[in-house]
Amino acid sequence: MTSTGTSGVYFFNVWQVEPDKQQALFDLFVDMIEKVMKPQAGFRSSKLFKSLDGTQVIVYAEWTSKDEWKKSLDNPETLSRVEKMKELGTPNANLYQVGYQT
Repeated sequence: MTSTGTSGVYFFNVWQVEPDKQQALFDLFVDMIEKVMKPQAGFRSSKLFKSLDGTQVIVYAEWTSKDEWKKSLDNPETLSRVEKMKELGTPNANLYQVGYQT
């Protein structure tokens, strides 16, 4: 078993959603990532996942640091978009660091 020297932080947000609202939530995330997150300092990359049963959207994002990630959350544009998203689903988010990588 080897540890990794990977730096940065990793944000995972699992949204519970009704199947008929999954695509709308997904589309809001694509728009927010392209227009709000990508231009921000510290943003590295993001991936979005849709569950096959339509009940979840998972957001994965890599940031250079916890501080840069936190700044992105304090952005008024982020805050207003997240409020709209909460009308479609329920988030469960956390920030992680890499503990092991092969």
